[in-house]
Amino acid sequence: MPEEKKFYTVLDGLDDLKPGKQIVVNHTVRIWGGAADLAPLVCQSEKELIARQKTSIRKEEQVYEKLRKATGEWEELGAQTLLLEKALEYVRTPEVAHTANEWRRQMDGTMEISNRTYKMWYRFAEESTGGPWRVYWGLDYNVPRQPEGDYNYQFTGDSIKIAGQNKKGYASQEAAQQYIQGRFDLYAHLFTELSPPIPENQKRMFSVNGHLLPGYTLAPPERAEPDKEAVNALLSCLDDGDIEATSADSHPEPPPAATPPKKIPAKKPIHPKQKKSAPVR
Repeated sequence: MPEEKKFYTVLDGLDDLKPGKQIVVNHTVRIWGGAADLAPLVCQSEKELIARQKTSIRKEEQVYEKLRKATGEWEELGAQTLLLEKALEYVRTPEVAHTANEWRRQMDGTMEISNRTYKMWYRFAEESTGGPWRVYWGLDYNVPRQPEGDYNYQFTGDSIKIAGQNKKGYASQEAAQQYIQGRFDLYAHLFTELSPPIPENQKRMFSVNGHLLPGYTLAPPERAEPDKEAVNALLSCLDDGDIEATSADSHPEPPPAATPPKKIPAKKPIHPKQKKSAPVR
């Protein structure tokens, strides 16, 4: 029996599989009229042709349902692949670099102190000989480097910036140093632990795929200030006998003295021409 001549072509160049993300099966059939032998068909009645067409369509639909079932099986496998990918993103996130709560000079001359949660930095620049000293400093969250690829940790409203100043001017380097020391004294309590607790509202920046990275903890929520008007209204309802007299011997022990902040190391003047880094934005 002679080989039947093929009278159609199939376009399947759009078929694609992206594991854990997408499956595409897109086939288009095109018929070449000149190559098709219609003689056995055109001799039949319209009713007969319609009946045969409906049978062919029904068989197509059966194959289509098999394909849909197969894609359903792929969905379960793809979800597992994606879950494993997200777990790998978590375990591959590198440990954040820090100075272990010690002041260190960076390659560009900037001084930095940092731990796993916070980073503070500063630098001076004399605009000209005998001119004013400009102070650049910042306090940031020391956010770990997030995974590459489709994952994106930049959420609306999140910022690594906490505080800072740009180009604050002082008459001398000594005055600039005193200003920086005062700024550090204000935030020195953030640099007493290697992994200070993270504020609840900053959890996303220290998480990967919704899970807090290893070694981090969340700070307890801050207690709200009591409503003074409500307290006064409550006290006005009490009799004098309801309020216990305070004994002179019942004063609480004074809190222990706070650990004095570290002294910021003095720096030699940094001439602008010697600096290789771009100005801090």
